[in-house]
Amino acid sequence: MHKAISSRKLFRGAGISTFNKGRQAVVAVYGYKGANFRMDAILAARAIAGSFSGQFLTFAIRYYEPNDSRAYKEVLLTSKDITSLEAGTIKLAEFASSLPVVEVSAYDGAVVCFEKYLLVAEQLISKGSFFEAEQIVDSLGPAPGGIDQSRYTRDMMHLAQGFDSYGDSYRAARILESVVEQRRVSGSLFGDEAELTVDRLIDIYLVEKRFEDAEKLLNEIIAANSSNRAGKSYVNNLERLGVVLLRQGKGADALPKFKEVLELRTANGEGLGRARTLENLGDAHRLVGGKGEALSSYRESKALYDKAVVSPKRHEQIDFQVYSGRVKQIEEKMKHL
Repeated sequence: MHKAISSRKLFRGAGISTFNKGRQAVVAVYGYKGANFRMDAILAARAIAGSFSGQFLTFAIRYYEPNDSRAYKEVLLTSKDITSLEAGTIKLAEFASSLPVVEVSAYDGAVVCFEKYLLVAEQLISKGSFFEAEQIVDSLGPAPGGIDQSRYTRDMMHLAQGFDSYGDSYRAARILESVVEQRRVSGSLFGDEAELTVDRLIDIYLVEKRFEDAEKLLNEIIAANSSNRAGKSYVNNLERLGVVLLRQGKGADALPKFKEVLELRTANGEGLGRARTLENLGDAHRLVGGKGEALSSYRESKALYDKAVVSPKRHEQIDFQVYSGRVKQIEEKMKHL
């Protein structure tokens, strides 16, 4: 990379060093005295892209402040940007003025620095540039403690959803695993946002048949929250564990999980939650040959859905399309007992 830049006589009078973080090319510039740092960053990225075709997804051109190696401003570009520029679909002047620039001062801590780069990743996610956003996030390393967890979780969920829409479940799972790990370290594996993350990650594990990974994660969360058995996190994750066992044909192991969940949901006064659990309980009974118990569970589940669809209480209501799908599914199961 150094040779590609030097051969084009870029950053004259300044010192440069180059390295890469995965598929991100980084150019560090010292003692820069040029008139247009954005334009020079574009020229450097074009030089690298031309010499290393297809190797890098993002380019970071970092200009260090004089006499302070901790402060810098960094211009971030993507390979898509360079391709569009070469094709003439974007104008150079407009492109240069719109480039994201991260400015890091000598007093910025790890959290502030991380969130400045996260803002750039958010912009890329909103444009559908998921691979480039992933590269930005990966280049930062593990999320530090003290970050805005809601923001980070939301961003990573959107990024994972983007990869999932491409059918890249491996990358989607890896991103969600990083969120779970960050929450594990900070002691915040519970709550609505953590629930959504775990739920989506378990769905991917099931599709990929990564049952051992699913069981390990759920058992960890359940054990950590065992002192609050009536809490939402314990109940939901215990039911997820039962579903994972069911998918492996372990009906006998799943039965006690669903029975405990049903007991807790009943005590909590959950109508719709009980309906879902009863259907799962029916599946477990059916798997072990308990046709009578399965039929009873399915009927009770259907009755609760019937009640919910006409309930005047908003928190007990169910969307009619969801209701129709659930009831049709239960009726099919009863037919095949």
